Formats: sequence, structure tokens, C-alpha cells
Amino acid sequence: MSQTDLPPKLAEILAAQGLFQDKYRLKRRLGEGSFAFVIQAKHEAMGRDVALKFLRPDVVKAHPEVSKRFLLEVKLASRLTSPNTVTIFDFGETDEEIPFMVLEYVKGKTLDHAIEKYGALGLKRSLRIAMQILDSLEEAHALHIIHRDLKPANIIVGRAPTTGKVTAKVLDFGVAKLVEKAEGEAHTKSGRQSTQFIGTPRYMSPEQILGQKVSAASDLYSLGLILYEMATGEDCIAEESVGDVARIHLEDGPLPLRSLDELPTPLQEVILRATSRHPEDRYPDAARFREALERVIEEGKSRSQQATRKPSAPKRPKRFTPSKSDVFSGKGYVALPEDSEAGVVRTPSSAASGPQKTLSSGPQRTLSSGPQRTISAGLGEEEEPSARPRRPKRLTLDMELARSVDAKRRQAVRQDLQERQRAEKQEVRKVRWPLWLGSVVGLLISGYLGVVWIGGAFGMLATPMRVGAALLPLLFGLLWAVFSQNAYPDLLRRRIAPWAKRSAMMILISVVFIGLVMPGAAEASLKAETLWFLELVPEDLGPVAAVEGVSKMLSQGLAQVLGHLDRILPWT
Repeated sequence: MSQTDLPPKLAEILAAQGLFQDKYRLKRRLGEGSFAFVIQAKHEAMGRDVALKFLRPDVVKAHPEVSKRFLLEVKLASRLTSPNTVTIFDFGETDEEIPFMVLEYVKGKTLDHAIEKYGALGLKRSLRIAMQILDSLEEAHALHIIHRDLKPANIIVGRAPTTGKVTAKVLDFGVAKLVEKAEGEAHTKSGRQSTQFIGTPRYMSPEQILGQKVSAASDLYSLGLILYEMATGEDCIAEESVGDVARIHLEDGPLPLRSLDELPTPLQEVILRATSRHPEDRYPDAARFREALERVIEEGKSRSQQATRKPSAPKRPKRFTPSKSDVFSGKGYVALPEDSEAGVVRTPSSAASGPQKTLSSGPQRTLSSGPQRTISAGLGEEEEPSARPRRPKRLTLDMELARSVDAKRRQAVRQDLQERQRAEKQEVRKVRWPLWLGSVVGLLISGYLGVVWIGGAFGMLATPMRVGAALLPLLFGLLWAVFSQNAYPDLLRRRIAPWAKRSAMMILISVVFIGLVMPGAAEASLKAETLWFLELVPEDLGPVAAVEGVSKMLSQGLAQVLGHLDRILPWT
């Protein structure tokens, strides 16, 4: 996307490096994809870099329903707080009604770039990255959020600024199912391809390809394939067309992972179970997957200690037998149409350009011994590997096949969107008036207590200054609510209700401060001028008489507490 393809007002602000929505100073475009583009910006008030992700205007125009769904999905994803998930700070719409979200800016590179440039990342580093991804997935799955498009291009790898260790962060939770482009092929910056599937076919689970209900096991299937690519540096599936990729995922038996035998046996078993055809044969959740990887690490350490005494012969990994042998063999489902050469755009493969590299030669890789390629540029540790050429294989898109497989899924997405919109409206209707009433009452009570307690405690000040001191908690509560991060889109839940809650908290903080700093003076003032504020209102005002008794009770009660503190505290 060129700068002229941006929304006119946004392009103008970016060109001048001006302020977007009066707080984000746009700096430069970071990248673009099939349905969104990303701009680096700086939050002026907080002084930190962020990434603004906007939906493409042509996508919004072609699919008007995407905007509402975008806001709903981002609202769910903004609840994720794992250090291995890219944080969503804010979201909204531009003046041109283009939805956007504000993301944590992470310095690093996507995992697919690292694998394409350096090949295998080394077993220890691959396991460490996989366990960090599992930490992110575990939190998301606990909140019933399924990623649906977990792939190396959606994982950013960099170094922690404090420890210098390699860290991984997962992005685009929930966003994968927002857009289903109606035409054309779209490539990410690194060359990996998005399709009409809700997800990327190379890393999609069989149930997702068939349009069945997805679960946490679907994300774990994708992670098993990503772990294989990190450990071997090879494509998990080498086929080029969507039809071929889909058939490989749906065929019975283990996936044909060519270099799997080069990995240590325990790691082979983990990958085989994670990529089992049927969800019930995989790990039940991210925690069990992590436990399996921890056992692989422990076994690797144990083998390293015994290697000099008694080398053991490698065992063949246990092959998992699917519990339903005929489900993914094609029975009961419409057969996938054959690819037509006209519908598939192929790129030169390694077989056409020369002999393929043999991966079976040389010593077998283990967790503790044997030569391994590691990353040093931007990610690595000790060794400086030579850059490897880009892999020529690219997943290409058969549009007719994608439409036929994805038709039912589109209808399900629309129904899900309508149900979520109805649920959102019902939720807002239920809480609107009680929340308004509670907030107004809370602000009135907070203001009243501030006048009685705080204003009464500062008897040494002039009346206007006492009024100002009494109202300070309301002001601080408002500032606290305005500058806090809050994902609610409506004013009531984003500002008014937090204002009432935080004003009450500021009243309590102020009373504690008075009790610790000036308990004696405050006690004398409260006893002498309990109803000082009555001088500010007309004498014949009816409600004043109704609160006079309550005010005396509150003032005398606080005065007694302050008197005890004055006798107890050593510095008073």
C-alpha cells in the first residue's frame, strides 16, 4: 500500500508526522497485509512508541460488517495480559470510519523471517520459544479466545531489554476471523500467504479446514507444526496449492514431516501428538503441552550426562492411532475438487532448480550434543550462522476451492456476529440505568463526605480554601479515570463510573493522610466546626436540616478516630 492509498486525512497526518486523535504522533509505516496496515507512532503524553493497526479502506468498503466485528473482537483480545502476548492498549475508529487498534510496539522480527533467513533455530531455543507461545495461548484459552491463525508470521521474536534473553510474543488474537476477502491473493511482507480460509491453510487443523467447530486443540495443532519448522528449518508441508495442502491435512495417518526422524525421539513424540488428526488425540490444553516439553528438556539433560558412558540407539517414535479412522478420510464430507492448473499459480520449486539438500546426513541432533545452527543477528547467542537463501516454495491460492470450502464458515461467522451484537446490546441495556444511578449517587456521597470530613478537618484555612480542599478528591478521581487505560467504548463505563469509584477511593486516601500528618488539629477542627458548610447555603433550605444529624455523627466519629491516632502516633 502506497501512502496515496491511505485514507486522505491519515495520509496527510503521516506525511507531516502530526498528531492522530490528539495523542499519537505518526512516525512511519511498519508494514501491511491483506486486510490491514501498521504505522509506528509515539504516544505523546506517555512518551512511548506504539503500533497503530488500521483496517484497509477497501476491506471496510467491501465488507461493512467487518468494522463492528473488529471492535468486538479487539475488545475481547484487549483482556489478554500475558507478557508473551502483544498488548492492545486502545481501539476505535478514525474520522473516515476506519477501525484501528493501538498495539504494544515490539522490537524484533517475525518468526517466519528468522526461519527463512537462518533455518533451524536450535533445539533449546525452539523449545524456549514454544513454551512462551504456550504461556500466551494458555491465558487466551482460559478466556475462551481461540487464535485461529497461529503461524510464524504472527509471532514476533526479539530480545528482552533487561535480561537480553530471546522472547516471543503472539499477536492478532481474534483478528484472523474478521476478514474474508472476496477476490485476489494477498501476501504478507515475508511472502507467506493469507487466504479466504479463516486462518492460513499450511498451519490449519483438519477440523478448521472442514468448517467444524474449533477449540484450543486447533491452536495446539498449529503450534506443533511451528515447533517442527523451528527445530528443522524446513516447511512443515512442502506442497504449493491450497488443494494439496488441504488434502495432506485431511489424509489419515501422521503428517508426512520429512525431517522429523532427525529430531530426538522425545521431541518427535511431542510433535506427533500435537499434530494428531483428531482433536481428542492431541494435548487437552496448553498446560499439558508445556509439561511434555519440560519432560523433553529433562530427558535431554539426562541423556547428556549418560552420553559418554552408554550411548543409546535411537528409538522410533510412537505413532498415534486416530480414534476415528474414517472421519478425515473423506467419508461423510464433500470431496475436495481437484486443482486446475489455471487456478493455481506455482513458483519454481527446489526440485526444478537443482538437487535438493539431504537432511539426513551428519550427526543426529539432540538437545545436548551435535552441531546446531543458531541465530545471532537480532536473536542469537554465540554463533554467527551463514544466511541461507529464501525458501522458494510458496503457498498459492486456488480461489474456487477456497470459496467452496469456506461457504458454510462465512454463514457461521455472520450468525456469530449477529449473536454477539445482540448480546452486547442486551448487556448495555441491563447495566445502563443502574450504572448511571449508582455513579451519580456515588459522586454525591463522595462530594458530601469530602465537605464534611476534609473541609471540616482544615479549620485553619479560609472558607474558599476549605471548599477547594473538600472538592480535591473529586478532581483527582476524575483525572485518575481520564488517564487510566479502559477498553469500554461508551462514556458511562469508560469515564463516569470509574470517576465515582475512584473519587470514593481518594476520599479514603485523604482521610488516612490527614490522620497520619495532622490528627490533633483535624480532631479539634471537626469538633469545633462540625457544620461549617451550612454557612454556604440559605438557612431555609429544607434538605439541610435532614442531613444535619448525619453530618454531626460522621464528624464526631472521625474526630474520635483522629484523637486515638494523635495519642498513639509517636510523631504527633
